[in-house]
Amino acid sequence: MSGMTPEQRGDLAERMLPIAAHLAVLVHGDGGPEDVQDVLAGLDGPQKDALLVVLAGLVDPEQP
Repeated sequence: MSGMTPEQRGDLAERMLPIAAHLAVLVHGDGGPEDVQDVLAGLDGPQKDALLVVLAGLVDPEQP
């Protein structure tokens, strides 16, 4: 994500929200490792980096 403006990084993170939600559904019972791999295989490096940030932001810090 280096070389991107803050606005571009924000836009990329926003585009990753539906993918993050889809991965959460897969991980919590509606899919398997192959399904997760298929989703991740369709992303490039900057998209994966943004996805990690989005997924981290979805974690409730109050939950163990």
